[in-house]
Order: sequence, then structure tokens, then C-alpha cells
Amino acid sequence: MASILLNLLAGVIAAALGAGGISMVNALVEATPESDFGKRIREFALSHKLIEETPEPAALFKELAEASQTMDAVVSRIQKYTAQRELAVQNLESQLSQLTAQEGELREKVRNLQSVPLPAAEYFATLVDKRERSSAKRDYALFTAGVVVSVIVAIILKRFGIA
Repeated sequence: MASILLNLLAGVIAAALGAGGISMVNALVEATPESDFGKRIREFALSHKLIEETPEPAALFKELAEASQTMDAVVSRIQKYTAQRELAVQNLESQLSQLTAQEGELREKVRNLQSVPLPAAEYFATLVDKRERSSAKRDYALFTAGVVVSVIVAIILKRFGIA
């Protein structure tokens, strides 16, 4: 019963004083945090949202440590990503240098071919064409022989009942 009266008295005083009452309740809570009266005033003020719960320093430092660990993990992931990107850029640069060298070689070959007289190029083309024709004849002969051999093998296997 005494606690109800005490809560009622603190509420009436706080309501009568308005904003000044809120600051007075804060002063009372801070002045007597360990006493029974101070605890009840604090409970009343917290339940009616006259004051905010202030976290303990240990909880704040724990939160700060967790946030720091999270940031360290994020920074580590960013460093890994950056290292991967740097490696990719280095690979691209090496490929670019190789392609530049190949381009230089091909340009040199084109320049050399442009200086070759046209009759020599035509003669070279006819030589290659003759080889390709004989190569084509050989390919047709091998294909035909392959078909004939596979038909013969299929007939023999069928005759003996293996296939």
C-alpha cells in the first residue's frame, strides 16, 4: 500500500511540475539510486517513460567490441575483394601485352607479304591448291574404303551370329 501511495505521490508531483517535474524525478533517481525510495521512483519514471533506461558502461563496451569485430570482418572481406580485383587487372594487363606483341608480329608478317611479288604468291597458291586436291582425293578414297570394310565386317559378324 505504501508503494502505491509513493508512486501516486511521485506522479502527482511530476505532473504538477511538468517539465521541471521530469528533471526533478531524474535528480531524485540519481541522488538515491540504491535506496528503496530511489528504486521505486526509478521504476515509476521508467514505466511512465519519464526517463530513459541508461545502459551500463559494460554493455556499451560490449556493444562497441561487437561492432568493432563486425567492422574488422567487413574490412577483411573488402581487402580480399580488392586483392582479387588487383590480380584480375594484372592478368588483363599481361594478356594485353601478349596480344600487343602478337599484333606487332602479325603486322610485320603482313608487311612482308605485301612486299612479295604477285606472281610468286600466285605460284604458291597453285602449289597449295594441287596439294589440297590430292589430299581431297586421298580423303575420299579412305572414306570409301572405310565404308566397304565396315559393311564386310557387319556381314561376317551377322553370318556367325555375333551381331
